[in-house]
This record gives sequence, structure tokens and C-alpha cells, in this order.
Amino acid sequence: MRVASATHGGPAAPVRAGLPPDVVDTDALPEGATAELSRLVAAAVPAASAAANT
Repeated sequence: MRVASATHGGPAAPVRAGLPPDVVDTDALPEGATAELSRLVAAAVPAASAAANT
């Protein structure tokens, strides 16, 4: 799994606008970190869907 994180808005928006998102490849992480990241992503996806529907 590859996870990308980007920041939008805020006082640093003009500075970060041209920068690529941070990307984490779980194949490069230790097994415990991969499991934790997978758990966090699974928990965040339903929360993001719920927020988008409000």
C-alpha cells in the first residue's frame, strides 16, 4: 500500500502549493508500522466519508 498525505490551506498554503505530497510505501516499513498504518487508514476512510456526506 502507498499512502500520500498533502496539506491544503492555512498560512503555509502558498509555500506548499507546488510541493508534491508526502508518500509512504508500506513495503519499506517494519511489519508493526505497516499494521498500524493500515489500521489508521481503515479507521480514517469511514470518517472521511461521513464528513463528506454532511
